[in-house]
Amino acid sequence: MIAIYKRELRAYFNSMIGWVFIAALIAVVGIYFMAYNMYQGYIYLPYALNSACNMLMLMVPILELFYLHFSLDI
Repeated sequence: MIAIYKRELRAYFNSMIGWVFIAALIAVVGIYFMAYNMYQGYIYLPYALNSACNMLMLMVPILELFYLHFSLDI
């Protein structure tokens, strides 16, 4: 099982979609951190992380379908 996990993770980051996903995740967390903690003055970090987690739940299926659509040879 670990060998399959390593192979899939290696394949994911050898393609461009893995790096795009990481960049999008960092951007979303940064935007939510700035909006909640910097602009509104909250010192409670879980607000930003909870919102970023909710956004991540939307982004993962979209990016996965995008990856599958362009990786198939149809």
